[in-house]
Amino acid sequence: MDTMGNEQVEKIQANKMFDVIVIGSGIGGLAAAVELAATGLAVLVVEQHYLYGGACTTYTRRGGFKFDAGVESISGLGQNGPVRHFLLKHNLFDDIKWVRNTYQFRCGDNTYSIPADFGQWRDRLASLFPDEAAGIHKLFHELKSAYFEMYDAFAADRITVLVPQTEEEIQNYAAAHPHFLRWRRSTWRELLDAFIKAPLLRSILSMLTGYVGDLGEETPASSMIPIMGYFIEGGFRPEGGSGVLAAKLVERLRSYGGEVVGSTKVQSILMQGGRVKGVQTDKGTFYAPVIISNADPRVTYEQLVGLENLPAVYGRKVKELTPSMSFFGWAASLDRPFYTAELISYVLPEPVRLEKSGQLVSALGIQSASAADPSPVPKLHKW
Repeated sequence: MDTMGNEQVEKIQANKMFDVIVIGSGIGGLAAAVELAATGLAVLVVEQHYLYGGACTTYTRRGGFKFDAGVESISGLGQNGPVRHFLLKHNLFDDIKWVRNTYQFRCGDNTYSIPADFGQWRDRLASLFPDEAAGIHKLFHELKSAYFEMYDAFAADRITVLVPQTEEEIQNYAAAHPHFLRWRRSTWRELLDAFIKAPLLRSILSMLTGYVGDLGEETPASSMIPIMGYFIEGGFRPEGGSGVLAAKLVERLRSYGGEVVGSTKVQSILMQGGRVKGVQTDKGTFYAPVIISNADPRVTYEQLVGLENLPAVYGRKVKELTPSMSFFGWAASLDRPFYTAELISYVLPEPVRLEKSGQLVSALGIQSASAADPSPVPKLHKW
């Protein structure tokens, strides 16, 4: 992936004033930078790693094997998906070859492959759980309806959510979005309770709760409904690894006149008169009246801004934020092809408590990128 040499850093430092500085080159930071640079603003992205992309980084190890740092599946690429709209807007969608993922759920010795078609998955579950068939059909109708109601808030010329403002718009929204509004303040558990009883079936339907946190069935339904889009419209990987998406965004950002500097650590966000004025890094100072942080919120406010520079009420809210484990990953190359291209969600027969961290692990995600896309494997090792 692209890196930034010292000569390029010095070149950027010669022009220290920007309209916007973005801290972190994760996909959120890069997307914001591309959007802003496209309007003609002078934008700088500062990244502490030598690779760009955050969780969408693809790195190479000994022997030429490529691994993804974290992201193995991307949603929002359906016909009304905001990711699709964003990429089309910046002429990037067709620059990437998308490979659709498929999924598998394992619990003990039981394995369930999930069809790519949402209706086929419904019918397969109904045949596996005949006593739940009526509830399964109702649930799938409810989820699909709520999903598309959520996504009609986006459009080709609008990649952020359209929020109704007037009383008439609010009334029209309520009439047009009954399924989503029914569950928007519920938990996933409460939604499932209305349709499904069997514990194993609930576990299968909850297999992707880990995509948005570690709350399991207590995950908000408003977070899980869009997650079902991985089954309704599909989750995809860029051919060549998730870092391909980051590289395309960096390329487009530079084509708009934006700048990206890597191997540069932001030490503090500079404040003056209660307003930001720039960032201090280990490579120098950069100035801008607007700072966007794609870093962890507690790191941003406690370490970079400083709680003393925040209103007391806001500072207390920051200190109340509780980090979740998210995930930890282990990667390896095998001397033979993996047995499936499906992304596996494996529920352990018994939870395992990690001795050093005290974390309780109850499920694993297992996937082989090269089973779906051979490009991460060097030519010498092609199966």
